[in-house]
Amino acid sequence: MRQAYQNDEISTNIDKFVSVFRYIFDAMFVKNDYNIINANVVLGKLKERELDIKKIESFLAKLPEGQWNFKIFLDNLDELNKIFGISDEYIMKNSTMPTKKGDINNIRWEIILQALVDYTKFSNEFYDAFKYNNNDKLSTAQIKLLNELMLIFKYIKESSKYLYENYSHKKYSQRIFEELNEDRAIIEYFLLRILYVSLNLKKTDNKRIENYAKLLGKERISITTKKMFMPRYC
Repeated sequence: MRQAYQNDEISTNIDKFVSVFRYIFDAMFVKNDYNIINANVVLGKLKERELDIKKIESFLAKLPEGQWNFKIFLDNLDELNKIFGISDEYIMKNSTMPTKKGDINNIRWEIILQALVDYTKFSNEFYDAFKYNNNDKLSTAQIKLLNELMLIFKYIKESSKYLYENYSHKKYSQRIFEELNEDRAIIEYFLLRILYVSLNLKKTDNKRIENYAKLLGKERISITTKKMFMPRYC
């Protein structure tokens, strides 16, 4: 029984190993696209990068506690890029295949496409984790917030999958890049909002939790129905 398990495990690991090389050989010799390889290497390095939590908390603390609007996200893009973004220098430094300055936009395009795949995966994981949560000690307010988060993760999962399927076959151009970013920005708006709520949950009571659920619901409906709300900053 143990021998069978070990053989299965070895077989699985070998398959994973071969799959990596199958992907690289396909990119190098069939598609002849070094940008795809560089994009995945840079994205891997990015996942290993340690984020400054204090800097993130300090940034989020400056955002309004009440209802947000998309303008808040757009107004803070420069600071968000400083915290989470990928500079041209970072791409050049971490690329392993021959890279020229002119390759940067193509590599960044591939990084964005791969990030959409990641968004689909982890939003699906969070959705399932919430869906099958068996904690019977949750308050009504917590259940409301949980349900709202599930709806947002469902939106992220479906949107990122849709965008990947519609853009993965396209080559970079400034027009297509801007077109994709308009839709992708909505996904990242929701990710920022979820991050804000998550970091503030540790100091909330049921009243505030229920308020977060209501705010997320209003924002989700406004954005997903394309009614871009613009209330005053709180």
